[in-house]
Amino acid sequence: MTHQDKLVIKSNSLIDLQTDLKLTQLKIFTKIIMHTVQEPQKEFCRFSIQELMQEFHMTDSNYTALKKATAEMIKAVILKNKDGEVQLPLFTKVSYKGGIVDMYLHPELKPYILDIKQRYTKYFFKSITGLNSIYSMRLYELLKQYEFRNSRSFKLEDLRFLLNISTGKYAKYTDFRKRVILSSQKELQEKTDISFEFTEIRERRKVVRLEFKIISQHKSSQEIKETVPNSSENSLESILKTKLLLNTKQIETVLKQFTKEHIERNITYTLQQRNIKNLAGYFMKALELDYGQSLLLQEEQKNQAKEQQKAKELEAQKLQVQKAQAEQEKKSKIQDFIDNREAEVKELIPSFVKANSFILQNTGLDLENTEELLAIIKGKKKEFNHIKSLFMGFIAKVVLGSK
Repeated sequence: MTHQDKLVIKSNSLIDLQTDLKLTQLKIFTKIIMHTVQEPQKEFCRFSIQELMQEFHMTDSNYTALKKATAEMIKAVILKNKDGEVQLPLFTKVSYKGGIVDMYLHPELKPYILDIKQRYTKYFFKSITGLNSIYSMRLYELLKQYEFRNSRSFKLEDLRFLLNISTGKYAKYTDFRKRVILSSQKELQEKTDISFEFTEIRERRKVVRLEFKIISQHKSSQEIKETVPNSSENSLESILKTKLLLNTKQIETVLKQFTKEHIERNITYTLQQRNIKNLAGYFMKALELDYGQSLLLQEEQKNQAKEQQKAKELEAQKLQVQKAQAEQEKKSKIQDFIDNREAEVKELIPSFVKANSFILQNTGLDLENTEELLAIIKGKKKEFNHIKSLFMGFIAKVVLGSK
């Protein structure tokens, strides 16, 4: 699995915040979120600069722009909701060295990032890397959050707030519609796994609300058809009635408003709970808040842990092969030295004897007989191969400088 195929698991509380981040900064922050969720104990996230630039479709001439983007994230960034705002740097430090960048996340942000027990949105990282507009990326996350319901609506003023569009910018709705909505609609259709249609709700001819129909582009027509069971496929309806104790009206509402996948995971979640007094009420709340996503998160985390373990094992195997190759190359060099540089070998024998006198003194050999020791070193006396190995280690240290 490549980095772009990795899942982003992003807390809904973060998605619903207004931020003054620019497009590249939001992509960087999303990558940081992805890595922090996977490895929350790590103090910093390390990336290849070239990797970042490739993922974000940047050329070598954009290197300065990348450094500027991270530098501005060390300054105070505004995170705002309707109740107030927080101003803090996203990073405490960013270090560039030798083609590598280390980003140290501000510790106060971790609780926001890791708040994914029940309310979160997930998507593949590759879905946002090719987007060229900050509005497209923000609208993608806001709609992806409600993909399971196939729709989401916003008051126009709330949508402008979430997209961080100031009062004076695109003040005319026609400009807002063209520059933000239609532009984002085209880009999401071409580059991501969702698209949308929208309806304008007017009061006194003025557009006051937008209702979005969210279309999952990765689904086949058959999958979309199966989202709501038909009358012959009544197993889901039967479970809702007999196991979750929903009445007929509640069942109709559930089947109309939620996808089959969404319903099934929340059925599973609800039935795993114990001592629920009002099972139907609890299930309806679980559906609304999507408690069942925690099951998906657990599965994703298990899969990621397996992938990380597999990567570690492959890396260990690779290092083992490299170590064996290096050891073989070293032995070949030593053997070549012994075979082809006899005079130098003879010169080294006295030093070898002196350095290993404690071991050699009990062998019964004449330690002053250089020719006999040379014959042993050349492997002509197999019963003394342990002395040859000892000498090869001596050569490795003295001649090759190996430890």
